[in-house]
Amino acid sequence: MNIFNETKVLKKFTEKLKKNSLKFRFDKRDKNLFNINLPKLIFLINQLTKTPKNKPVFLREKIRWNLNRIIFSMYLKTAPRYLQNNNNKVIADLISQSWTLEYYRIDPVLSKLNKLIKNQTILDPFAGSGNDMNLVATLCCPKSIICSDISYMGGKYIPETKYFYYPKLNRNEIDKIYNNLPDYYRPHLARIIKKYKVADAINLPYKNEHFDWIVTHPPFGINYKPGGVEYLLTFLPELLRVSSKGIIFSALVNWKKIIKKHYKYVIDLTGDVTKGNSKYPSCFLLIKK
Repeated sequence: MNIFNETKVLKKFTEKLKKNSLKFRFDKRDKNLFNINLPKLIFLINQLTKTPKNKPVFLREKIRWNLNRIIFSMYLKTAPRYLQNNNNKVIADLISQSWTLEYYRIDPVLSKLNKLIKNQTILDPFAGSGNDMNLVATLCCPKSIICSDISYMGGKYIPETKYFYYPKLNRNEIDKIYNNLPDYYRPHLARIIKKYKVADAINLPYKNEHFDWIVTHPPFGINYKPGGVEYLLTFLPELLRVSSKGIIFSALVNWKKIIKKHYKYVIDLTGDVTKGNSKYPSCFLLIKK
C-alpha cells in the first residue's frame, strides 16, 4: 500500500473511532485520554504524506502508539467479553470488573513496559479474561505471551459461577476492531498471545526461568475473600522461579512497604500514587531477580 492510500485508510478509520466514541460511556480519565490523543493522531497521519519515502518508520510507530491508546481507552471497558461452560454455552462476561490504566492513573507505566518487555517472552499467571494481555501485546510488542489461569476450561469455575473465562474469543473480538487497517498497524494478537493454559499460579507447570518476565494483574481481593497482600505473597516465589528477569505486577499502593520487607529489589514503575478515579490507589511494581 502506498503512502497516499495508507493515509486515506487511517483517516477513514480515525473518523470511525470518532463517531464510535459518542456511543461509549467514558470514565473521566478515559475520555481525557481519548480527547488528548485524537488531535495528535490526526496530526501525525497528516504528516505521513509529507515524510520522505525512506523515513516513515519512526512516524508510523508514533501513529501506531497513539492509535492504540485511543482504541484501548474506548474498548478495554466496553468490548464484549465472554465466558463459557462445560457444554460450550457462551455468555457475556458481566462478572469481571473492567478497568483501565487511566482509571487508576497508572497509564505512564506502558511506555516503561514497552522498553522492558519488547521482544521478550511473557507469562501472565492471573490472565482471566485476557484483556490486560491484549493491551500489553498491542502496545509493548513482546515476543510471545502465554496466558494462564485456574479458571480456564478444564480448571475451576470462576468463583460463585459455573463458568470459565473464554479469553481466546475476547482476543479475537479485539482483533476485529483493526479490520481494514494496513498490516503495520494491526496487532495480530494471535501471533503474540499463543496459548491459554489452565494452571494454578502457586504451582506453575514450567521449568525454572522458562520466561523472561512475569507481567500480571493479580487479584486484589477487594471483592472476594481469596486476595490481599498476604495472598499475593504466597505466589511471588513461584512467579520468580519461572522468570529469568523478574515480575512486573499491579498492586495497591499500601502493599509496597510489606512487599519490600520480603524482597530487596522492588521498584515502583508508576511513580504516581494519585488515586485517579478509584478509591484504591494503585501502582506497578517490579521485582528484579
